[in-house]
Amino acid sequence: MSIRPRILVLMATFNGAPWLEEQIESVLSQQGVDISINVRDDGSTDSTMGILEEKAKSDSRVRIIHSDFATSSAAGNFYQLILSAQLQEVDYVAFSDQDDIWHQDKLSKGVAWLAQEKADGYSCAVNAFWADGRQKVLSQSPRTRAMDFIFEGAGQGCTFVLPAANFRNVQKQLRANFKIFSQFHYHDWLTYLIVRTNGGKWVFDQVPHMEYRQHGGNEIGARGLQGVKKRMQLISSGWYTKQMRLALTACDLMARQDHSLGLMSKLLEEKDGLWRRLRFCLYMMKYGRRRFTDRIFLSSIAAVGLLR
Repeated sequence: MSIRPRILVLMATFNGAPWLEEQIESVLSQQGVDISINVRDDGSTDSTMGILEEKAKSDSRVRIIHSDFATSSAAGNFYQLILSAQLQEVDYVAFSDQDDIWHQDKLSKGVAWLAQEKADGYSCAVNAFWADGRQKVLSQSPRTRAMDFIFEGAGQGCTFVLPAANFRNVQKQLRANFKIFSQFHYHDWLTYLIVRTNGGKWVFDQVPHMEYRQHGGNEIGARGLQGVKKRMQLISSGWYTKQMRLALTACDLMARQDHSLGLMSKLLEEKDGLWRRLRFCLYMMKYGRRRFTDRIFLSSIAAVGLLR
């Protein structure tokens, strides 16, 4: 008799009433696994809490993590969920947004990939969809690079599945270094960074196993003109460079020593100039993001002096 994997799903909510019931039902309907959901609301002013209370009352698998403060960010909400997670009777942990729709095999596919590849973290492609009927598959390049975790995460956090042992290390590192780590704007980027910095293997499933809802409240959402515009604003404002500095600090706090990390630290602290920009471009192409076009894009940004 096979034992079904026990998966804890961490769901962060904030004013998600229009979509929340459909998402919770899609999580609870996962096939081939035993599900429990920890959900934390970050101070919703709509009917989100009422929906959650009804769900928790009618289904013991749904547990509300109550808090007397709001973090005012999706990442902050997830950080509190990570810190409060109890893992004694859990085999895997997954993240969930409040507004998507999961395919019934989403988590079983993740578990199968982790076992097959002997991996420490998993993410999959998503099918982005809009209210007007448009759809687009978003996938991540599966070819990890030496330092890609300094420049990016592993795709949409709502696709992540981690073995409990690896999640426990993420939890441990967040607790030990909360003052620094909580400054990361994206909890999923930080999760990927911790796994990879500690020598973990990440696997990327190119098949979408969820519907990724697009609307005005998305943190980043699908790639497109607005997404590119927002990313350009973040880069030119210095936000992206700050996140890279945080990533390097995180590596240092976790005692990751690597010659290429030292090179990156020096480049970030050097005074801007033609020679620095050239070396930045070369570094990006050699160590940077997984997708070739992303490395070209960031290299061009570095060439004109916007990475500062």
